[in-house]
Amino acid sequence: MNFRGSITPALLIITSAFVIVIY
Repeated sequence: MNFRGSITPALLIITSAFVIVIY
């Protein structure tokens, strides 16, 4: 399994969700 390829989009989704929650 390619973890690096699946973690990067997940991090983008998590960071964007955090920005939405904070703002």
